Amino acid sequence: MNFFQNLNAAINYIECNLFEEEIDLNIASRILGTSVSNFKNAFSLLTGTTVNEYIKNRRLSECIRLLQKEKLVDVAIACGFDSRAGFSRAFKNFHGFNPSKLQVDNQVNYYKKIVFNEKELDHDNIKLKIVDLGKLVLYGNAYEIKNSDEIENVWTAAKQRYDKLRNSDKHYGLLYKKDNGAFLYYVALDTKFDNSNKEIRLPSAKCLSTLFNSKQGREISTLSKSIKSKNIRIFPDIEIYTSDAVELLYKI
Repeated sequence: MNFFQNLNAAINYIECNLFEEEIDLNIASRILGTSVSNFKNAFSLLTGTTVNEYIKNRRLSECIRLLQKEKLVDVAIACGFDSRAGFSRAFKNFHGFNPSKLQVDNQVNYYKKIVFNEKELDHDNIKLKIVDLGKLVLYGNAYEIKNSDEIENVWTAAKQRYDKLRNSDKHYGLLYKKDNGAFLYYVALDTKFDNSNKEIRLPSAKCLSTLFNSKQGREISTLSKSIKSKNIRIFPDIEIYTSDAVELLYKI
């Protein structure tokens, strides 16, 4: 099974145990082959919501059918709430009315189960896995950009200016957000290519690796648009370019 198949299986485990007193995230994490903390971080990165928030929203969506046949206090407990009052507040915030006022013709909110389209993602030739990134010492120059669409032009200009950068088989891109909302993007190598290079020391980290096989060396601006549609946040922490692939690393 690939990463997305395992992730869907972990979500299926949560769904099958949605109204259990406690959902054991150790089991979900083992399905994905990682720790609970890494599972939570990867889930948030890929879905845009936390595991706990997902479970709460799914329970509040699916509890409608329970309310039609069970006592309010029993449904509250099944949804993970300690009291009927706490459940009622959450229910009203989610649906816009108190659970005691539920009627057949009420218009309710519904938070859908998250399912990753494995065939679509395989078609895009995206490979995901959780990796341990070792310590790195890089050397780079910074460029101020407003959005990811400018990154391709940054690389084009940098390669035209520096022979060592143009002839290297492996390049790194690093992105840092400034206080004014703009971004500093570093074009980097693992060796100096200019006297003005800044030394960048990166500590070891656990990352979600997104690997794109790309013999044409597609640039990050194109890749960002592709992964944005898959719910992955738009800017990776580290980009690694080689002659036949681009790897995006997201710290988790």
